[in-house]
Amino acid sequence: MNDEYFTEISSLSKKKLLKSFLYLGEGAARIVFALNNDLVIKVPKNKFGIFQNSIESYIFNHAEEHFKKYLCPVKWYQPELLVAVRAIPIDDDKEYLNCLRTFCGTIAFYEDILTLSRTYYLAKDDIRATSSWGILNGEKVLIDYGCPSKQGHEFYKNQIAEKDTK
Repeated sequence: MNDEYFTEISSLSKKKLLKSFLYLGEGAARIVFALNNDLVIKVPKNKFGIFQNSIESYIFNHAEEHFKKYLCPVKWYQPELLVAVRAIPIDDDKEYLNCLRTFCGTIAFYEDILTLSRTYYLAKDDIRATSSWGILNGEKVLIDYGCPSKQGHEFYKNQIAEKDTK
């Protein structure tokens, strides 16, 4: 798969995407489809979805290596389409609580997530949400980290605007 392939997918209508790819779920701003067994595509439903794709790409590409272990990798990005590695969502509250009691329950984990959240202005409620987490290669990772805090809105508007003018 190359840039041309992803660019072609980004030009498809939502109706065509629904016919072409497995629908996995959606939030208020984006729809997620399985591209295949290894990758997902996140398609914006509105301007905030475009903003979330931009934020997720920015965070993944600017995070220190130490924090990347908590982030599901972004493989390709355009505002209208974000391609990420496919993780298994933790969509069960019982499984999520188990996650918190095991690996996720360590002090180092909480400190890292708090630092990641503060550094990249992530909305704390989103980071705490069960639906924001998945399992990739046996590790817990954020699969949805594109929602900023109030402070983050201004930061990312400026970061994304600067990038788009270069």
